[in-house]
Amino acid sequence: MSAEPESLLALDMGSAYAKATLVDRVGDSHRFVARGSAPQVQAVAPGGGSDSLADCLSDLENVTGRPLADGDGQPIEPERFGAGVDAVAGVTSVLKPLRVALCSVHDDASLHAAEGALRAIPSEITVRLGGAQVDARREGFARFAQSVRDETPHVFLLVGGGDQKPDRAVVAMVEAVAVAATLLRPEERPVLLYAGPLELRQAVLGAVGERLTVRMADNPAPDGKMVTIDSLCRELDVLHLTLLGDEAAELEGLWQRCSGRVASVSQAMLRAYSQRDVDVLAADVGASQTVLARTGPARVLVERDCGVGQGADPLLMRMGTPAFRRWVSVADDVDESLGAWALNRQARPWLRAASAPEREMELAFVREALGAALRSAVGAWPEKREYPEPLLPRVDMVVGSGAVLGRSHSVPQAALALIDGLQPVGVCRLALDRDNLGTSLGALAQLNPTAVLSVLERDGMLVLGTLVAPVGQARHGREVARVSLRVAGDEPVEVRLEAGQLVRLPLPAGVTGQAVVQPARGYDVGAGAGQGLEVEVEGGALGLILDGRGRPLEVPSGPTERVAALGRWLAALEAK
Repeated sequence: MSAEPESLLALDMGSAYAKATLVDRVGDSHRFVARGSAPQVQAVAPGGGSDSLADCLSDLENVTGRPLADGDGQPIEPERFGAGVDAVAGVTSVLKPLRVALCSVHDDASLHAAEGALRAIPSEITVRLGGAQVDARREGFARFAQSVRDETPHVFLLVGGGDQKPDRAVVAMVEAVAVAATLLRPEERPVLLYAGPLELRQAVLGAVGERLTVRMADNPAPDGKMVTIDSLCRELDVLHLTLLGDEAAELEGLWQRCSGRVASVSQAMLRAYSQRDVDVLAADVGASQTVLARTGPARVLVERDCGVGQGADPLLMRMGTPAFRRWVSVADDVDESLGAWALNRQARPWLRAASAPEREMELAFVREALGAALRSAVGAWPEKREYPEPLLPRVDMVVGSGAVLGRSHSVPQAALALIDGLQPVGVCRLALDRDNLGTSLGALAQLNPTAVLSVLERDGMLVLGTLVAPVGQARHGREVARVSLRVAGDEPVEVRLEAGQLVRLPLPAGVTGQAVVQPARGYDVGAGAGQGLEVEVEGGALGLILDGRGRPLEVPSGPTERVAALGRWLAALEAK
């Protein structure tokens, strides 16, 4: 076997399906070979159903005719005589939230950064401890200690203060936390994750003594201003996988089959799309959660109870039916239908839409799930704001993934839901992960990054083309921009883009063109309000998409106007 494994197997335990994905060398490059899948019945009925990982492996064996598991259902590793694979890795999204007691001496940049870092994993803050509560003689600390006893956190996360002038009150807080932990049996005590001033690390270890296990992360706001949460996010991800993985009996089979090489969905996405030297915003709409990963600044966000399966009903309760109703063209009994659809998906997340009304409702949930994650990312990611909320900064490429954005809908339908939900701004490329390979490839990235990049480029993405989306608002029919598209050997195409319009210009996959965009006054495509831009655009399945609907996107409120607009927008992307 070479230094890097040749044949690779990724096992993905999700909330709706368990999947087994085979990657192997075909000719002179690595390619996606096949996938097996099985419904994740145990996710909604613990103790019910069969071993979904064994079932999806069996399904993959049937598809490929290749023996992959031994008599005990374990992957054959390494590959020998055409059976098995050289290496196996896993990814999961079924872990429960990490319970965190958030402790901070001051309400400062480090506290806000820690709150943002906690959005990178499924987590919940069960109790907070501030500087005013540290004195154990005060009632505030007594309430904190009781909360720790009543709802034991997995982690004490302690932040506070900059590195230049470390506040010794941090050590006093550590001592108070250690006192609270003594109310618990040693085996129940949380891990202390310290992300405070560097100079105080040894003092923190001395204050804790033998009472708590301590892990360290870099101070997320070392100078009190600039925020760097990468180290803290990595530590939280490791703790979530190890602490919650040990609690989840249903994950024991995944850990065993992958020899402990298991990643979270968010980190797998980041690894997969970081293989390309571009700033990618990838979005995965799952059954129970929606995950965003941006490769440029290496940011991830997990929006819990926000999906198209177990997360559908909580999302509906949070957003309210009017938010979903605006994406549905059928007016009769739509509120009741949305509620029934969400409850049905909560019980059977592996189902797919079987009729046009169901498909429309499903895509409404996709849009709102993406929108909810987008708004959370705006608050959680410490980025400079270029545009008003809920818009993120410009990126080079937007990728949509998840089974529901895969082959459950037509390319124009999935693309429109992706654009409506994430509201990309300026000029960016669009793609769909039609076979939902991104997270599986991310799980394999540390085993053979070259193979992952090969599969990602050849099999992992359907390039849709390029989107031009000016930021601004105007009344319907007003000019938004003038766009000229020039392709070598052809006459230039001139377009006057109006407010409320979607326009699609043909530009085949593999073809590039030069676009000159002159936005109207008050509109911005990346060069400043009213400033023109000349940029190379890449073709794809949908060519060049000009979005004059404005940012932030507004859907007409009147039923007649809304239904007409929804029909026009989809027809624009479906036009040949």
